Amino acid sequence: MVKREKALYLPRQERDELVAELIDLVELDHVKSHKALILSGGEQQRLCLARALACEPKILLLDEPFVHLDGRLRSKISTYILKLKKKRKMGIILVSHDGSEVLSLANKIIHFDKGQIKRIDSPQNFYFNSNSLKEAELFGDVNKVKIGGKSILFRPNEFELTKPTKLGLKVKFIESDFSGAYFVNHFLTQNKEKIRLYHTEILNETKEISIKKRN
Repeated sequence: MVKREKALYLPRQERDELVAELIDLVELDHVKSHKALILSGGEQQRLCLARALACEPKILLLDEPFVHLDGRLRSKISTYILKLKKKRKMGIILVSHDGSEVLSLANKIIHFDKGQIKRIDSPQNFYFNSNSLKEAELFGDVNKVKIGGKSILFRPNEFELTKPTKLGLKVKFIESDFSGAYFVNHFLTQNKEKIRLYHTEILNETKEISIKKRN
């Protein structure tokens, strides 16, 4: 990352370094001599993001900024923006329908539903302590089960493997999908509820689990 205080009216060398840095960030080096009008939709989106970062704003406004980006490029740009945020003490306002992409970028999340503010809270509380199934699903996979007449929401990694007892949640293994860093294990509960559990192994011999909520 180029070290500088202000991007406006930079000397030519520093300006060229900044341009090269941002073109490399959004991976547009292969079209850097092309006019913006002939770029694809995804390339134009990345160009707009680079232009916004070049202005070094005090507040960066992002509206669905990663919608056309693959996971690798999204992670690369998000990491850069986070470094920029800390270095320049830059504010970020990000609008998205995908809650999972804002978890690492936000200090505070405002949840709107049908034009109304439903909740203002931290990313951690939204993820682990959602108020409803609809809210929870905005931020990733979630399970819903009924125990003792009470509905419980828990994430696929909020569980422990246990030996059979009278207090655990009885489950029946269905299948497992490989997802890189972990397996997504599919189960049916004793009430025929479908749930997913993340683990580094296939849990085909698991008969019971205990839910372990995280704060």
